[in-house]
Amino acid sequence: MGEPVAIAEPDENVLEDRRDHQARALREEERPLDVVVASLAPRAEQRLRVVVPGDRADQRRLARAARSHQRRHAERRHLEIDRAQYDVVAESNAIAAKREDPHRKSSLPEDGYLELHVERIGGGRLSPYLCDRLRPGDEVQILGPFGECYYEPRDLDQPLLLVATGTGLAPLLGVARDAVARGHRGTIALFHGARSRDELYLHGELAPMVQYVGCVSGPTAATDVAHGRAVDVALARHPELAGYGVFIAGAPEAVEETRCRAIAAGCDRRDVRVDAFTPTQPYQPDDRAKLARIEPDPALWQALDHGRLLRAILEAFYARVYVDPRLAPFFQRTSITRAVDKQYEFLAWLISGEGGYFGLNPFNAHHWMVISDELFDYREQLLEATMRAHGLDEASVRRWAALHERFRREIVKQAPRGLVRDGVEMPAEGYSEETVDVATICDGCAEPMDVGSLGRLHVRTGELFCGRCAARRATVPPPA
Repeated sequence: MGEPVAIAEPDENVLEDRRDHQARALREEERPLDVVVASLAPRAEQRLRVVVPGDRADQRRLARAARSHQRRHAERRHLEIDRAQYDVVAESNAIAAKREDPHRKSSLPEDGYLELHVERIGGGRLSPYLCDRLRPGDEVQILGPFGECYYEPRDLDQPLLLVATGTGLAPLLGVARDAVARGHRGTIALFHGARSRDELYLHGELAPMVQYVGCVSGPTAATDVAHGRAVDVALARHPELAGYGVFIAGAPEAVEETRCRAIAAGCDRRDVRVDAFTPTQPYQPDDRAKLARIEPDPALWQALDHGRLLRAILEAFYARVYVDPRLAPFFQRTSITRAVDKQYEFLAWLISGEGGYFGLNPFNAHHWMVISDELFDYREQLLEATMRAHGLDEASVRRWAALHERFRREIVKQAPRGLVRDGVEMPAEGYSEETVDVATICDGCAEPMDVGSLGRLHVRTGELFCGRCAARRATVPPPA
């Protein structure tokens, strides 16, 4: 969050965390399988991949096209599989080599087939192939299974809330079917959102299995649906989510909002599992617009004793971070005092709405850091534990946690990115010459840099150097 804390490149320990996360994504009984991992990328690793003809990816598993069930807004395709050769778990999803086609799977291991929910996208690569060219008897190659959006029978009495948009219904249908098959006793409420009644392509078929609610956000005269967005309807009916298991799938923006609101409603982040569509192009942040939409939280600011408790929590938190074997490597070139001060400055401004913050916004502050979803959650759990240890009430812990959650998409990434300026992403390496427009200090010598002075900005780390330090660094390699 906030101003960058200059950190080292992720070391082998960080990469090992990501490898461990891949293993944890599978059920225990699935881990011995010969599973092909397409890449270490958090998003890429969480998909079952259907390899279309001409794709040069590793082709390890075969499936044979069987029957299809056409709907107006989605087509359900069945791919028969050889159970002896390959077992499939409910969390697996289908994804194209170019990821612009929304399609998901809803089947279980015992089905003997994959059921894909495919929305035909004009200009897409995979959805036209699956909908128009794939014929019964055709063979396709698949990779997988991977992912974390699946049911685990840890607590059969835990209430489950499932929120989907579009063909995000498919993985959550797999979750619901798996839960029922394993004897889940808690309530299972599934909210499916769409713009029109026609897009609720399984409306009327799910009620016998779960507490199903179709939600229409656009104009409709239908009387058998809830009017409004799925997230709004779901949280109006389930406002308190402490103790719930929450599953979310669909468009990235809808997944992001629903996850933030679920955490604010009391759901433990470890009980939130998501599956967001992966867009073709990398996420393009607009930190300024996102920050402008965040309203000050006077109640949280008061609970934080107008900043005094905030600083105490941050000091204790960073004391733990700097000795944590997973987080400390990210802070090798930043003092703990600077890390606390910058985080305090950002959060105090955001929560109180007072004063000003002049550092880099969340995306640019973390643009070159490779941080997985799992590592993001690890950091947040450590912070939340520190909040509670300092006596912050639970409602305030929830609101602070939900505030951080709003920046997950800006922070989590599978590879370094460049700084974004005026909507344009800069190169991820090198220096740029800058004129200081807000008084600051040099990241090299800590001397003041006045408005109008010239500086040299390292575009990957976001460090700004005065003329004297810049001249000295011109003879040495950029920071690692």
